[in-house]
Amino acid sequence: MNKEYIGRTVDEAIEVGLTELQLKREDVDVLVLDEGSRGVLGIFGAKMARVMLVVPDSMESFTLEQWEEEEKEEAKAEPQPTVVFKTLDQALAEQEAAAQDDFVPLSEEELSESAARVNDFLTTVAAYMGVDEPGVAIARGERGLRVRMEGDKIGVMIGHRGETLDALQLLAGLVANQNRADNDDGYQRVSLDIGSYRRKREQTLVNLAHRLAQKAVRSRRNVSLEPMNSYERRIIHSTLASVRGVETHSEGEDPYRHVVIQPKK
Repeated sequence: MNKEYIGRTVDEAIEVGLTELQLKREDVDVLVLDEGSRGVLGIFGAKMARVMLVVPDSMESFTLEQWEEEEKEEAKAEPQPTVVFKTLDQALAEQEAAAQDDFVPLSEEELSESAARVNDFLTTVAAYMGVDEPGVAIARGERGLRVRMEGDKIGVMIGHRGETLDALQLLAGLVANQNRADNDDGYQRVSLDIGSYRRKREQTLVNLAHRLAQKAVRSRRNVSLEPMNSYERRIIHSTLASVRGVETHSEGEDPYRHVVIQPKK
């Protein structure tokens, strides 16, 4: 793959390209097309530097959007399911029946002080965000509280690629652990899922991992995924840990850290 980039200097153009491709300097070959010039006083007649970054055949970059687009193309001939908003009870019943889930919501009487605060916080935030009467269910997990939310227009609380959901989970954790010294429950780690987003995202990543592992084995080339947070990278690593013929590792620094799937020699 070859692509041109520009910058005020050659180094700046290279950096722009590396950031976009999410690669390191040693992962690409650089062809300087134009070194550029500063012009008079660094302004008049200035010319941008141009470089071409060449990604060797041993590395292929792959994004989740590319995979999703391929999936859409393959599914065009298939009937599309109708999106139906479910109540919290319906969603939990379906999830438990499908996955033999161990999520058992606490009753109002069973809610601890920290769990009650989380419930009030999320309900209040939902109201401010225009989500009327959301369903909130809280269960005890091994290391803290597991929280699920369902409701009409609940997508606004998920946000683009789950960014709003991640922020709400962080805030819910802070709310759960305020006045921690007075709380007999100890530290409460909060795991929040809204509209089953995390479950669906996890399944998407699992499917993606298997498909790209096959791609890496067939092509005998490394496959580099898009940047992901540590939680999503762990899903990829754990999914492929027992898959023969490939191994995985992470490269780069946050927020550009990403997983590389490598065929075993």
